[in-house]
Amino acid sequence: MRTRPAARLLPALFCLATLGATVGADAGSLTARREPPAQPAQPTDNVRPQHPVRPFAYEEREVKVEYTPAGADKPVTLAGTLTIPERARFGEGPFAAVILITGSGPQDRDETLLGHKPFLVISDDLTKRGVAVLRLDDRGVGGSSGPVESATTHDLAADISAAVEFLGKQASVDPKRIGLIGHSEGGIIAPMVAASHPDRVAFIVLLAGTGVPGRDVLPAQVGAMARAGGAPEQRVAELEAAQRRAIDLVVAADTPKETIAEEMKRLVAIQFGYDPDPAKQSDSRRGEVERTAREGVRQFESPWMKAFLTLDPRDYLRKVRCPVLVLNGGLDRQVLADQNVPEITRTLLQAGNHDVTVRVFPRLNHLFQTAQSGTVLEYAFIRETFAPEALSAMGEWVVRRAGEGEARGGIKPEDGR
Repeated sequence: MRTRPAARLLPALFCLATLGATVGADAGSLTARREPPAQPAQPTDNVRPQHPVRPFAYEEREVKVEYTPAGADKPVTLAGTLTIPERARFGEGPFAAVILITGSGPQDRDETLLGHKPFLVISDDLTKRGVAVLRLDDRGVGGSSGPVESATTHDLAADISAAVEFLGKQASVDPKRIGLIGHSEGGIIAPMVAASHPDRVAFIVLLAGTGVPGRDVLPAQVGAMARAGGAPEQRVAELEAAQRRAIDLVVAADTPKETIAEEMKRLVAIQFGYDPDPAKQSDSRRGEVERTAREGVRQFESPWMKAFLTLDPRDYLRKVRCPVLVLNGGLDRQVLADQNVPEITRTLLQAGNHDVTVRVFPRLNHLFQTAQSGTVLEYAFIRETFAPEALSAMGEWVVRRAGEGEARGGIKPEDGR
């Protein structure tokens, strides 16, 4: 991971306001979701033993989802891969299917990160269980096109809605057994799509999804990172408070830009460990703070960030009527389980959805790797891509839920893997 201020952190994370990887050496910079990812240094062996190796026993198809968003004059094209279960084992179909939804930042269909390809691993596992899987390149990545800089979570939800419609028209897929699996920001998008298309989405899986607005997620994230990096509680409290002040000013419609700029300088100085008073900073430090703060203001004012800060996942969770699986890691420093899982669960249950399964894996991080501390710097050096215990829990649940539809082919729970 680059350590210069305002570098793009990592896709699939919600490290969207940490302004510089100098904070505890494990926090990334303030990021907007549409910038190219900066890749931290990787282990020299780069071994990823869970990655499946071709040729596969099942079928892979290159596909394109094309649609024109409401109010747009140009179409969006989403390139991807559709995997079809082995017919010799699971029959001719049609098969239950899932769509994998990536986290924040432009990502490819495998959600490639630091040499890891978690969506490739998940796709392989589910397809071997008799479930068809569609995974897509995000806008502006690989073979996909469409507006990027102006795109918000709402636009990306529209992309997935189009993918659901596309998948339902495939002869090899049972349109009544289509589910969604969303990681990180994808865990927000899945309920949004399920809420708007209750007749098309049969079940959803939330992998490290949020249950509160981004304006609450980010301060907690910053605090968790600092705490994991060994910062004393007083400093953690200062960081969280500074983060909240900056967010409140950005969210308020009438805040002058000058006020936001000054508060951003204060936030940057605190995160860099400098005195927040510019008069007490050296010329070089003052220049560093000002440069980073300017970039921070620009990114905080991006369409995606503004939408993320105010979007409340509970507004959509209340409308979800299909079965829901909630999986989180106890060492996740990006989306804290203690903050988000209770809100997700409470919202679903209070709205009358009692088909909710929740599991928090104590030793897993945001990427669902078995971790020691959960900090960002661990990600590259862990060989495991996706913990087998989480992969099995998800696969078994999906097979059960998908098999409860009009099972005309594909799912055979007794076959296992």
